[in-house]
Amino acid sequence: LSAFVLLLAAAWNVRRRINSERLAARAALEAANSELERKVAERTADLSSTNQQLHAEVAERIRTETVLRQAQDGLMQAGKLAAVGQMSAGIAHELHQPLTALRTLSGNTGKFLERGDYATVQHNLDKIVGLVERMGRITGALKSFARNPSASQRSVAYLGDAVENALFLLETRVAAVAPRIERQIDARLAVACDPNRLEQVLVNLIGNALDALRDRPDPL
Repeated sequence: LSAFVLLLAAAWNVRRRINSERLAARAALEAANSELERKVAERTADLSSTNQQLHAEVAERIRTETVLRQAQDGLMQAGKLAAVGQMSAGIAHELHQPLTALRTLSGNTGKFLERGDYATVQHNLDKIVGLVERMGRITGALKSFARNPSASQRSVAYLGDAVENALFLLETRVAAVAPRIERQIDARLAVACDPNRLEQVLVNLIGNALDALRDRPDPL
């Protein structure tokens, strides 16, 4: 009987120890889960804060780039207006000549019409049309050059056409310096950009070259 009681006591102790270890393991597991959840929550909060900071930095960078692009566009437009101011005397001269010719031709045409000299009348009218077209080309080129293109505007610009337009705008200054101009441009050569901005670059480059040649005794 005593041995049986001792056996029951031993079994009870073993069972109690097993239950105690099981409870301790469960408590340790719950503590580990709690610690893991806390760390996950902290890490999630850190990532969320970092993500918000990154979004704020990206937004600030976009705003800065927008302001910078607007400032660059403003400087480019100011440069174009300054170039137009430099070309104004030559453009006024280019417009004054055809206007004077138009006044003379229109007055003579009336007289030849009264005389019945229709061949001369037709000849004068053809000259008047040519002068009007030239004036339209001058004002059209000036208007196209002075306009403020959109920052997002992109197209294809043919380099040969841009060079011809730039030389046309600077025709008076080119005539004053009388340099030798050689063109070796493939008609198919194109650039992915705004044609107006390309013309502005060429006008600036050619204008600087003319200024450099103007003071030389024998410009090339």
